[in-house]
Amino acid sequence: MTNDRSITVKYLKLAGKTFLLLAALYLSYRLLLLFMVLFAPFILAMLIALLMDRPVRYLEKTLRLSRNIATLLVLSGFSYVLVLLLVWVVGRLVAELTYFVSRMPHWQALLTEQGEMWLVVLQEYLAFLPVDFAYLPTVDATLAALAERLNTVIPVLLTALVGLASLVPTAVVFILILLVATFFVTVDLEKHKSRLLSLTPPGTMRPLLEVFARLLKATYGWIKTQLVMMGVTTVIVMVGLIILEVRFVMLLAVTVGIVDALPVLGPGAIFVPWILWAVLAGNMALAGGLAVLYATTLMARYALSPLILSENIGIEPLSTLVASYVGLILMGFLGLAMGPLLLVVYKALAEVGFVTKVKEWLFS
Repeated sequence: MTNDRSITVKYLKLAGKTFLLLAALYLSYRLLLLFMVLFAPFILAMLIALLMDRPVRYLEKTLRLSRNIATLLVLSGFSYVLVLLLVWVVGRLVAELTYFVSRMPHWQALLTEQGEMWLVVLQEYLAFLPVDFAYLPTVDATLAALAERLNTVIPVLLTALVGLASLVPTAVVFILILLVATFFVTVDLEKHKSRLLSLTPPGTMRPLLEVFARLLKATYGWIKTQLVMMGVTTVIVMVGLIILEVRFVMLLAVTVGIVDALPVLGPGAIFVPWILWAVLAGNMALAGGLAVLYATTLMARYALSPLILSENIGIEPLSTLVASYVGLILMGFLGLAMGPLLLVVYKALAEVGFVTKVKEWLFS
C-alpha cells in the first residue's frame, strides 16, 4: 500500500513538473512573439547591423574612414539598391494592375455570358432526365446571385487598393525608423553587444551565445530559403507565362511567388481558379499550359525546399519535414516555419547540456 502511494505521488510530481515546464514554454513563446512585434524594426536593425559589420570594417581599414562615415556609406549603398529594385517592381505592378482593373468589366461580361451558356446546357441535360428536378430554380437563383456579386468585384478591388495605399505612411515610418536604428546600432555595435552580454547571469553567457548563434543562423537560413523559393517560383511562373503569351506576366509571377510563401494559400490559390476559368471559357490550350506550369511549380517547391532549408539551418531533410508537420499540428500554419526553428533550438540546448538538466529535474 505504501509502495503504491509513493508511486502515485511520484507520478503526480512528474505531471506537475511537466505542466509547469509546458506552461513556461508556452508563456515564453507568447512573450517572444509580443517582443518581436513591439520591437520589430529594432530587431531587424540589429540583424542588418550584424550583416553590415564586415563591409563597414573593410571600409574602415582600406579607406581609413571613421566608423560613422563607413556605416553611412554602406547603409546608403544598400538603401539605394533596395529603392531602385522596389521602384522598378512597384512601377511594373502598378502599370499591370491599372490595365487589369480597366479590363475587369469585359471579363465580368464574359464570365456572365459563359455562365448563361452553361446554364442552358444544364437545363437541356436535366430536361432529358425522368426525375423532376425541383432544385433547378435554385440553380437559376444561385447563378443570378453570382452574376450580381460579380458586379461588386471592381468596387471591392478598389477598396482593397485604397486600404493598401493607406498602409504606405505606416510602412514609410517603419522604414525610416529601421534605417535610423540600423545606423546607430552599426556605429556602436560592440557597445550594444557588451550591453546585451552584461544582462546575462554568470555562467550562462556561453550557452546562451551558442543557442542564440544557432537560432540566428537558423532564422537567417529559413528567410534565405523562403526568398530563394519565392525567386525560383517567380522565375518559373514568369517563363511559363511568357511561353503561354499571357498578359500581366510581372504582376502574376510576383503574386504567385508571394502567395507560394504563404502556407495557408500556396500557388494553387491562383492557378486552380485560373485553370477552371480557362476551361469554362473554352480555352483548353491555356488550361493545359497552366496545369503543366502549376505542376512544375509544385514539383520544384517540394523537391528543392527541404534540401535548401536543411542546408541552411543545419538539420536533415527528413527532420525538417517531421518538424514542419508536428509544428503544423500543434501551432497551425505558423508551425510550418516555427517547427524547424524550434528543432534547431532544441538541438542547441541539448548540446550545451540544458536538456539533460531539465530531464534530471523532471525525474528527480
